[in-house]
Amino acid sequence: MKKIAMLISSLALLVGLAACTKPSQSETDKKTAQTEVSQATSTETAESLVADGLRISVSKPSVDKSNNGEQKQTIYTFQVIGENISSDTKGLGSIDFVLVTTDGQKVNIDPEMESFGDEIPAEKKLEGPVAFVLTEDQKPAQLLYQIDGETLAQWDVN
Repeated sequence: MKKIAMLISSLALLVGLAACTKPSQSETDKKTAQTEVSQATSTETAESLVADGLRISVSKPSVDKSNNGEQKQTIYTFQVIGENISSDTKGLGSIDFVLVTTDGQKVNIDPEMESFGDEIPAEKKLEGPVAFVLTEDQKPAQLLYQIDGETLAQWDVN
């Protein structure tokens, strides 16, 4: 009886350990290939500029309409990829971007929308959204990358 219980326990332990093993190399390769394809797709539509040791790519904005009570709003969301091409750690975040409208108004990011920000070690990347809310009559003209009020890069949006 003890031998049967011991055998059942051993089998249960063996099955449990098999479930916890590392995925095979081919499964890992498939996941890596899928990630590389999705990254390539997102950067193909982006325009890259270099500023302050960062290669910054900005995608064309996704545009969503919303009603905020009586006022109709348009939400412009850009995907930003920052690659640190310097040997020093650099910082990048949504707060570094400003949207300029066709009438010259500067619009800061919407703090209620998803955002990103962090330090980027040398030769690493950071990706995240930058979102701006404009009124129905405002149209975007340029996206600016600014540090301490100084514009280091700009992208035409229209």
